[in-house]
Amino acid sequence: MYPITLSGYSVTVNGSTAMMQYVSSGQMNFVAPQNMGTGAASVAIHNGAQTQTASTMIRPAGPGYFLSTEWDGKRRDGPQHNVANQ
Repeated sequence: MYPITLSGYSVTVNGSTAMMQYVSSGQMNFVAPQNMGTGAASVAIHNGAQTQTASTMIRPAGPGYFLSTEWDGKRRDGPQHNVANQ
């Protein structure tokens, strides 16, 4: 079981609390709550004083991998939102 708060941060998906896996200055990993279903979702990141929100799509679970660089080796900064229905 993962914690719901990590390094002062918490996440909700469509208002339901997510379990936190990892937090750093450039990345945050969390497990979306069970039984979310697929489709549009609102993700909110809370750090106590502030909340940042983003919209994303929840898709069926499946194997995957996430890269922080493109094939040419150049880093592409910007939000990367990936949520899988588990």
